[in-house]
Amino acid sequence: MSKASSKDEALGLHFIRRRMSQLFEKREHQHVVIWCTSLMMRYPRLAILYEHRAQAQRLLDRDEAALRDIDTAVQLAPREPAHIFCRGKWRLEAGKYDPAVADLTVALRLEEELGASHYRNYGLSLRALAHIMLGRFEEARIDVERISPNNRMFARGRVWTASDLARCIARKRRPLR
Repeated sequence: MSKASSKDEALGLHFIRRRMSQLFEKREHQHVVIWCTSLMMRYPRLAILYEHRAQAQRLLDRDEAALRDIDTAVQLAPREPAHIFCRGKWRLEAGKYDPAVADLTVALRLEEELGASHYRNYGLSLRALAHIMLGRFEEARIDVERISPNNRMFARGRVWTASDLARCIARKRRPLR
């Protein structure tokens, strides 16, 4: 690939991300779906398009379509932790705890390999919550100990802190909500 086309691709990707942010900010989720679908005709292997469309589908309560799109994003970019993290979070919210743990574990490992920490606390928190829901309190405790103490996350309809998760583990009980 020439330097010129590489630069053009980088500019195109920057434009796509900026435009997606604008559409999400305006809550124009149907426009995101339409725009991503049209761009997929030109760039069928661009995983970020499938992730954005999946997020919009999800916000439009089209969960099956969202899951198909996020699965496609993971297939197209299997070493991209963002797509796998997103799928793990959605699986947790859907009550599919074992697949959620598997996805979050892979996303955390990939992120560590890349030397990044964007999803570390949130991923550990979500994985700890999935372990709690499965009754795996020791695994949950290990994850909670690795979370920054002032980290907060939103999951299962409420805000969680590491100490909230630790209380569930100490009582060996699932959260009520």
